[in-house]
Amino acid sequence: CPNKTEENVVFQSFNFLRNSFLPSGDLTNDYYKYTLWRAAQRLVGATLSVFGTQALLLALGFKQSKIGLAAATTWVLKDALGKFSRIFWASKNGRKFDSDAKKWRFRSSLLYSAGNGLEILTYVMPSLFLLIAAMANALKQMAMLTSSATRNTIYKSFSTKSDNIGDITAKGEAQIAVIDIVGMAIGIAISRVIGTSRPKIVCVFLALSLLDLYCVFREIGSVVFSSLNFERAGIVLHKLFRGTDPAQGPQDAALADPRLLAELSPLQVAQSERLFLPTRQGEGLVRTWGSLQLEQAQQLQPVLALFDQFRPPGDPRSRILVVVRARLLRSWWTAFAIKSRLNPQEVVRIKQGVPVVLTPQVLLHKDASQEDLFRALLIVHRLLHDLYAASDRVTAADQASAALLLLTHRIVARRGEAPETPPPDPRAGWGLKRLSRPASEPSCSVTAEEERCCLAEVGLDPASLLSLIGAACEYEQQHGPAVLRCLEAAGWTTRRFMFGTIRARVEW
Repeated sequence: CPNKTEENVVFQSFNFLRNSFLPSGDLTNDYYKYTLWRAAQRLVGATLSVFGTQALLLALGFKQSKIGLAAATTWVLKDALGKFSRIFWASKNGRKFDSDAKKWRFRSSLLYSAGNGLEILTYVMPSLFLLIAAMANALKQMAMLTSSATRNTIYKSFSTKSDNIGDITAKGEAQIAVIDIVGMAIGIAISRVIGTSRPKIVCVFLALSLLDLYCVFREIGSVVFSSLNFERAGIVLHKLFRGTDPAQGPQDAALADPRLLAELSPLQVAQSERLFLPTRQGEGLVRTWGSLQLEQAQQLQPVLALFDQFRPPGDPRSRILVVVRARLLRSWWTAFAIKSRLNPQEVVRIKQGVPVVLTPQVLLHKDASQEDLFRALLIVHRLLHDLYAASDRVTAADQASAALLLLTHRIVARRGEAPETPPPDPRAGWGLKRLSRPASEPSCSVTAEEERCCLAEVGLDPASLLSLIGAACEYEQQHGPAVLRCLEAAGWTTRRFMFGTIRARVEW
């Protein structure tokens, strides 16, 4: 029967394609969305690479067919110089790829696009070919290393049973091979149409680069991890504290509210992850004795005594310490840097009109585990939540400029001097959302004694901060197991975390 034969051919062809390009076994739902956007990104990237190669060859005079020994030597040199960047990049950032695979995968695409851009620049400035081409190759080497290093971590997130990782990887490479061939064919076709015109090449390159970055952004954004790292832990704990009553067990409150459970789910958290900006309260929280920021070393003794009270049963000592440094906010630039995540470990709070910069810090004992690090993060985020609840009901960073002037008036009044202008209302100031610098900065310097008095007046002196840390430790001890059960109910894996290898360890 002809119809039946045609159906069998179609069915067999479909099975052949599926077996060739899609892995077998159980897969998560986000795998197919990731694969679709990855195919689109690779198609655009392969098309884009044609123009980079074309520009390099044109810069060497290939259109006159005069490559010669000098051109060949230059080509080899730019590849050799690029290899050194690969070695440096691997030694510098290799341990970070597993813990924050999505961020580093997106950064690799930015590096690769920048490398392609420099390759186009060689055609515009052929006299600097070796320098520009070596820089381009260095960026692309770092990008390819980062992409390959993060690929397995992303692939693991697609397997529900972890028994088909090899198949997922193999089929992913098969998909890339086909898409790359199609992309190169499209690139060659476009290249023939636009010719060797510099303006046309630059315009096409910019358009394809933007499309490439958009595709990779959607590709990485579709990945859903079920294990917590610094970024996801911060998002989850913030949502949990905002949606539960501290007096009620978080597990009971969350299970009684399905909407909160849905908000805590890995799928919802994946949509809130930042792929470009640094992580707030990330690995930089963890300090050593040398990098710890405290006004006086004596402040550590009460912290050690406090955490010994809350150490796990059976442990001779606590394996974590959390300290907070408070200082007055003295410049508009500091507030801007914190808001824009140039200083991602610090936060700004305005309490009773006084702008304060808070720097939470974590010390890990050499025997501390990933679970201990999560306990420390729970304490830090609970502490920051309590400080926010006790702060003025204004957006601290956005109103920092007005608070700076109010601080000036407070210091001047303390000295018994007459202020030049009336004190401003901290609720109506210059908004940093508009990135506008205030017309005036604090007009007087603040001594160390005046700073200590201001912090004591608003309840942020060392003794008050120690009391707040103690309350956060008590919350962790009482509700820590319930928090983990709540996260498991929302779909998170709490048996392992993705904090990576933390080298900053101390002994006490």
